[in-house]
Amino acid sequence: MVTKRVAVVSAALFGLAVMTSSRVDATIIQDNTIVGSIVHDFNALPTGNVDGLLSLPGASYGERLAGQTLGASGNLDTLSGSPTSPLSLVSGGAGLNLHVVLFGGSNVLAGCGNLVCPTNDAIGEGAVTALFDQDTDVFGFLVVGSDGGTATWQFFDRGGASLGTFTLGLSNSFFGFRVTSGNQIAAVSMTNDDDGGIGVDDVTFNETAAPVPEPGTVLLLGSGLLGFAARRRRSA
Repeated sequence: MVTKRVAVVSAALFGLAVMTSSRVDATIIQDNTIVGSIVHDFNALPTGNVDGLLSLPGASYGERLAGQTLGASGNLDTLSGSPTSPLSLVSGGAGLNLHVVLFGGSNVLAGCGNLVCPTNDAIGEGAVTALFDQDTDVFGFLVVGSDGGTATWQFFDRGGASLGTFTLGLSNSFFGFRVTSGNQIAAVSMTNDDDGGIGVDDVTFNETAAPVPEPGTVLLLGSGLLGFAARRRRSA
């Protein structure tokens, strides 16, 4: 359970091990200096279980994405498989989804493991997935309540393709990621193997993507371009 004191420190001091894999058309790096235009601190939310999806400005939170398979390792959630397109969030069962807990004077968001929250060995052991309203080039969060162990973050584009996976040694500190080229981030899933479970606070990201045209708009645009080309040929 998330019950430890928060200590904000530089992640570099802990010699974090990073394993990344990314698509050729996307590059994501760890950058703990990022600052997003939107921050979710969860302080306006009531504490307790969130049975269902949690919608906040710019993003929604759930257990996993449709297409991902939920598994278990002891009391911990695991995620495997590939999300289906279009991306959509899936919540866990009642008491097995998300939990908002007061920690160090601030509300933090944690996943519930395969024991029903608020059991001590459930809060912080579960998967947490964020789905953004628009693609973002940065993503960051404060980890709280860590007790060693690691956490894994999986990044996906809007079509559900993997942009990369990071497995990091945990500390009570800020972790940030930045896209340096290629497709931007549409969703992020987090799992961990921390003995006490972890929570996240001050989740930050940008809203950077232009709205995608509706299919009808695309057809009209295509027709207009074809008509323009035909007129140019006639006048030539």
